[in-house]
Amino acid sequence: MVRNNYTANVLLRPQNKGTKKSTRFPKSHIIQQIAAFIRSKGWSVSGSSPASSGNESFSDLMATIAGKPVELILGVRRLSQSQQNYKRSITTAGGIFLTVTSVQEFKEWYNSNFKF
Repeated sequence: MVRNNYTANVLLRPQNKGTKKSTRFPKSHIIQQIAAFIRSKGWSVSGSSPASSGNESFSDLMATIAGKPVELILGVRRLSQSQQNYKRSITTAGGIFLTVTSVQEFKEWYNSNFKF
């Protein structure tokens, strides 16, 4: 099992003793770790958003947590105009649109918002 100290554009601090080499994980690996965490809490995950504008995906992961739709983007510092519009439509409808940079950041958000 991979450790949960990932960072956004997927650089991990070296875990190998005696080396300074960083290990890279693809974004899809981090998304899988977040999806596994959500499923471990008993909620559903449905993958990435089918809505897209050209090659730009609106979200990396869609889930339902406590009856609320959650759209997640990983590693984005600034949303494009179309993503901002999509975020507004999701939140207006009562959903949650979240940008995170790591698995740990998602877990902290989850634990601070859902006390079960």
